Amino acid sequence: MILSLLKKLVFLLIVIFIAWFGFKYYSEKRIKEGLEQAAYMASSDMRIRFDEVTVDIFGEISVSEIEIAPRNYMEDKVYTKKASVVFPNTFEMIKLMYDVRMDNDWEMPDSLIIRFDGMNDPLISEYGQYAQAVKITNANIKQRLEGVVEPVCDGHYMFGPAAIKEMGYDAIFSSMFVAYEFNRLDQKLSLRIGGGVPDAYTVTAKVNLENLSSLGMQDLMSMPSIDSLELVYQDDGLMKEVNRFCSSKEGITVEEYIKRFAVLPDDYYAISWGLIPNQPMKAAYLDFMKNPDNITITSYPPQDFNPMILGVYEAQYLVEVLGLSLSVNDKTVTPFELNVPKKGYQAKQQANVKEKVSEPKKRERMAVKEPETEPPSAKKEQPESPLRNKIGASRVIPPDQISDYVGHYVKVSVERSKHFTGILVSVEPDTVSLQLRHGGGTFTMPIKKHRIESIERLR
Repeated sequence: MILSLLKKLVFLLIVIFIAWFGFKYYSEKRIKEGLEQAAYMASSDMRIRFDEVTVDIFGEISVSEIEIAPRNYMEDKVYTKKASVVFPNTFEMIKLMYDVRMDNDWEMPDSLIIRFDGMNDPLISEYGQYAQAVKITNANIKQRLEGVVEPVCDGHYMFGPAAIKEMGYDAIFSSMFVAYEFNRLDQKLSLRIGGGVPDAYTVTAKVNLENLSSLGMQDLMSMPSIDSLELVYQDDGLMKEVNRFCSSKEGITVEEYIKRFAVLPDDYYAISWGLIPNQPMKAAYLDFMKNPDNITITSYPPQDFNPMILGVYEAQYLVEVLGLSLSVNDKTVTPFELNVPKKGYQAKQQANVKEKVSEPKKRERMAVKEPETEPPSAKKEQPESPLRNKIGASRVIPPDQISDYVGHYVKVSVERSKHFTGILVSVEPDTVSLQLRHGGGTFTMPIKKHRIESIERLR
């Protein structure tokens, strides 16, 4: 009896393997034919070449040695050592391929990974646009910081192809992936897009979507609500190479090089980073330089989030509005602030040097152009125009009566003399929400009450 069962089991395994290899041969042939057909259809604009198509028993389809060469000789070739699609299992792969082939109503599997490894990197060229942009940027920053702070990495503020190669890397960007996971019970979809360089770094953008009933084409075409967004930099060796490279250029130890960042003035960060970090942010960055692991920025936007809101708010308010938080090496940095210098920011020490060598008349002309520093309340009010008198003057709303004006058209004045005009839609204990028009549409913008200087009802 046992011998009979063993014979049946062996026979079943043989049937399974025959079926699998039959499917594998059929699938690889079909996919290869599809790629060849696509290459033929695109042959007037580009030449597409690939080596092998492989279907793995664990649910992975891969294509090796892909090269796309545009007919226009001015455009660069696109090369990928390996492109792969990874399904959660073999059954999901077979099901999707069958439904698409038979033109059935199909639905994406609950998870999927698409990877491109070994991509050619046009940024690594020492004669390309990126290299030239880096040279110009480094020269500009060095000039603006002259007399303010000595270079901390031999004049390198951005790293171009030559510096990257000297660190031992042959690419700035060589891999890319798109992956998602769908939870049908919670109706949530987690989407990740990223890339990087092996043994250097990985950057991943993660978006969590909710209220998605399925992964059918109709549901995917609709716009689900955003639950959270996350940007993660994972260091896999790049920071240590940067420390080694820069300390060697400066002729000091790595420890001495890192210590320099603890005493750098705000002007250095403002001009080279485009951001002035506060003390907790500086301390977190020093910790990252000593023990590079990860940097994560997370956002929990409002439920009615609209990208147009980014064009309305100044940078320092986005932390509050978008619910941003910063984590370095898995430690939350508090407070997290986006202190972005104004356009035309000039280092203070550098400005003083220029002022000494300037002619007196030139200094007078420059002084006239400087913005007023007195607070808005100290400025003289302009006489009201006849048109304003005709329409009717606006009316300041007392703080304890704001709720009575929901639905009215109001003007909210916030700090730094910025104004928002729209419909007052709600008043919460700490927040006032306005409906604003922007770019041909409308969106709701929350404003914290502690920022508000005054609210006026417009007649």
